[in-house]
Amino acid sequence: MQDQLNKAKELAAEYSKDVAQKLQERAPRVSLDVKMKAPVIIIPQNSRSYNALVADFGSLSVSNSFSKAGESENKIPFVLDKMVVELTSLKTSRLVM
Repeated sequence: MQDQLNKAKELAAEYSKDVAQKLQERAPRVSLDVKMKAPVIIIPQNSRSYNALVADFGSLSVSNSFSKAGESENKIPFVLDKMVVELTSLKTSRLVM
């Protein structure tokens, strides 16, 4: 009985490794290349004042790329997702009324 239980454990572990490897190889990867105008945020000095800090975040761009970086002991490939986030033309100003 113990031998059958050990054999079942070994088979389950092997099956799990195979499933994990297939999932890693077939996992959906989303490539991004997004460019957009970032928001303008107005922060009032206090609730009764028209004075404020204005932050114009300019333009935002997000892109990524994938690369293989070796594999685990179980031959499951490591995949790196390199993401680049850029915020350009950032401006801040003080609004006094």
